[in-house]
Amino acid sequence: MRMSQYHQNDYYVVSDYRRHRLHAPQHGYHWVQSGNDFALVAIATGLIAQVLLNR
Repeated sequence: MRMSQYHQNDYYVVSDYRRHRLHAPQHGYHWVQSGNDFALVAIATGLIAQVLLNR
């Protein structure tokens, strides 16, 4: 699954993942947050590797 164009405009990249108790993203991925939800997303493709809801 990929981030949809709709959701790509409504999130921000989490730079301090430890503060949110998230594990370090593997190379080529970053955590993004939308509301209380987090997703681990491939930077190059937008492919979602993991989703954490209501965190």
